[in-house]
Amino acid sequence: MVQFDPGPPPEVSDHFEKVPSYAPHRDLFWYDWGPIFYRGRLDRSARLLCVASDPGPTERIAGRTLVGDAGQRVQGFISKLGLTHSYACVNVYAYALLPSRSMSAIPILSEPEQQSWRNELFSMIIGSDLQAIVAFGLQARIATRSSCPPSVPIVCWSIRACPRRRERACASS
Repeated sequence: MVQFDPGPPPEVSDHFEKVPSYAPHRDLFWYDWGPIFYRGRLDRSARLLCVASDPGPTERIAGRTLVGDAGQRVQGFISKLGLTHSYACVNVYAYALLPSRSMSAIPILSEPEQQSWRNELFSMIIGSDLQAIVAFGLQARIATRSSCPPSVPIVCWSIRACPRRRERACASS
């Protein structure tokens, strides 16, 4: 029988319900689409954590992050690592950014309420098996530097760029 995603653990689901308000920033997001939080294992068993900036239109339809065009590239990357189920994908913004406003949204990443919520999420889903974090894009890079444990290597990668142009980022915050 095919195994389906049972959804997030109850404590993570409860945390999703407490996502900070984006109301002061409505002009930066497709707020009415609702939040999209994750894809993959949120039970602390992930060996790889993929961090994206925000969900896009395809993600909104599917209700999972990284399932559209960029998600297909990410899935190819994950497959090349030999992972089929030991990964988790999350967004640093729960709502889809308006593409023309992405740079204006960067200060939101350091707002105390947003940062605290994100730090708590990462602490709930990161376990001792985590071997690496891949941050896709500038917003993800900024968020992972301030929210992820310094003992785990962080690799920053532009989905649009050639994989040979990957940048290795310092894991210290």
